[in-house]
Amino acid sequence: MNVRNWPSALVCAAMVLTSVFANAASGPADPGLAQLRLLVRESVNRSPAIREAQANWRAAEQDALQSRAGAWPKLDISANSGSARLESGGSTGPANLALSATYSVFDFGRLRHQVDAREQQAGALENQLRTVVDGTVYDTALAYLQWIKQTRLNKVYDQHIVELTGLIDKLAATVQVLPGRRSELTQAQTRMAQAQDALAAVKAKQREHQLSLTRLTGLTLTPALSSADLPTLPEDSEGLLESVATQDHPTLRAARAEAAAAKARLAEIQAGQKPQIDLQASKQTGTDVYGASSPAQLFVTARWTAFDGGGGRTQIQALLERARSAEERAEQLALDIRFNVLAAKADYEVQTRRIELLRQLVPGTDQVRKDYFDQWRELGRRTLLDVLTAENEHLNTRLSLVTSEVDQTLALLRMRHEAAGLRVLLLDDNGQAASGTSP
Repeated sequence: MNVRNWPSALVCAAMVLTSVFANAASGPADPGLAQLRLLVRESVNRSPAIREAQANWRAAEQDALQSRAGAWPKLDISANSGSARLESGGSTGPANLALSATYSVFDFGRLRHQVDAREQQAGALENQLRTVVDGTVYDTALAYLQWIKQTRLNKVYDQHIVELTGLIDKLAATVQVLPGRRSELTQAQTRMAQAQDALAAVKAKQREHQLSLTRLTGLTLTPALSSADLPTLPEDSEGLLESVATQDHPTLRAARAEAAAAKARLAEIQAGQKPQIDLQASKQTGTDVYGASSPAQLFVTARWTAFDGGGGRTQIQALLERARSAEERAEQLALDIRFNVLAAKADYEVQTRRIELLRQLVPGTDQVRKDYFDQWRELGRRTLLDVLTAENEHLNTRLSLVTSEVDQTLALLRMRHEAAGLRVLLLDDNGQAASGTSP
């Protein structure tokens, strides 16, 4: 890609993605999505990896501009001070100024292919920059959703512990009157200890994801950033996402650009093995020690490497293999993109069905645990073990529901990430390229 045309290319890509993901910017305000966008913007602005990729891209652009400068004539200027003859009675020569100009008349397209190779390499690095931005966006969104999951699980365990605490208090009062029921109190306390241990594990994971978010964004999750609202991500068909991804996925475009750069480099080497014709002109001012002046000169030179020990042939073969490798990598990436989008879509559908079932199941397990408690306390038809088992089933159902709700959003997140559409959704409401991808 021509480095001078990258702004228009980005605009075109943005227009394509905007048409695909137009529903991302529509709809009512979503506090979870707004919060996620804030975290993503902070992580992109903070990321050293993005700045490194930007520097590599800009360096490649300058390399391409340097190659373009080779099409202009080269002017060399040199100057000599006056010289003195060392033998007896020698005279001193005057100072002089020498000018030399060289212009490449014909090189069988070597310079043109060199410029093309470096522009393609710059295009590959530009797309690698987009890949780094996409990775940073996904890592931030993933850490945030995992933090939400652990926060919600924390709340479920807290509620479960409150329910067990009430049961233990009632049992403790009963044991004061009926010491023979102490074993039931021990059972309940054991379940309490298990719940507290599970809660400690959840809190540890919550802190882990919170530290990960702080590392990525530099922000601490204050109450203003800790509402634990799940962002609502728009659902697009996997076919549409796959179609856009295979055309505009930065990793795929980078691999194709690397293949094109290898082919252009190959053409450059092949052209370099042919004669190169230059036009040279030179002029030296002043006179020598004998008083003679140097005339201006204009001549044509031809350079040709007649034999290099087979190095050029092996270099051509190496470039052919590199180009073939890049093409095969692009094909494999296209297959991976299709598979990953379909796998994320299938996961989303599975989690959606599970959520429907679990939402119907939660009221049922809640009613069962209440009935078992009443039957144990009032009628003596249930044992405390039955009550604790019903409490545990209700807990597991609620935990599964929380996990499936977050995993459903994670599946949509992964589907957009695999299709290279997550950056468009989270970095800019209008679907334009992220500020992190521009100089």
